[in-house]
Amino acid sequence: MARSPRTPLHADELERRDTPSTLAYTAPTGNGADVITVQLDSTGKKIQIFNGAKQVASANLKGTDSVAITATQSEGDSLVANYAQFFTVPITFNGGASGAKAAVAGSGATVALDSGTSTRAIQADIKATATIVSFLNGSGLADGKGTVQVLNGTVSKVTGTSGNDTFVADSHPGPGFVLTILGGPAGPADGNDTYRLNPGSLLNITDAGGTNTLDFSGNNTGVAADILTGSTTVAEIGGDGAVA
Repeated sequence: MARSPRTPLHADELERRDTPSTLAYTAPTGNGADVITVQLDSTGKKIQIFNGAKQVASANLKGTDSVAITATQSEGDSLVANYAQFFTVPITFNGGASGAKAAVAGSGATVALDSGTSTRAIQADIKATATIVSFLNGSGLADGKGTVQVLNGTVSKVTGTSGNDTFVADSHPGPGFVLTILGGPAGPADGNDTYRLNPGSLLNITDAGGTNTLDFSGNNTGVAADILTGSTTVAEIGGDGAVA
């Protein structure tokens, strides 16, 4: 008696039905400045939150969709997103009534840092493996009261606020790397932004309005600038950097 041919077994991926999970932490008040660090553990399977040297929360990476940090900005609380072991779970930082806000998200092998919802202007110091965003006070100064830092990760995109922001881009990876800077959130509202640049790679800048400044005084080579209405292109002379 002939046997019927066997049908190969296969498994279909099941639709995810669990509820999205947020790992949340609210910094204590009345104790001065907190430095809150989000990172993976040594196994790469858990996402951890530290306040100083003390672990205050953790969750399995696989079941965590986002991390939410609520700070007391008047006390100078800060966030450190440590990508020594890379992860893609997005992090939000909310400074409360001060209006300081930021979102940090890893994708591919780089990180995006977005302050578009912050009502406090920023100064972003963008470097190859460490980027710090400082929230400015009413005098437009970085007074150290509240920062968001990306550590051990290369930032490829920074979005500013609708205020008067300053972007300092220096020592970024060489040819082939592209850094995108958005002067503010989408829309016509934007402040008078300053860009202090020493590229070393390609920078794409989009700024919707305001009177903005490109400052190359710290650049290590000369530059050639083609300034047009609505667009400006700058290239390093004898270097790898360019701004468009």
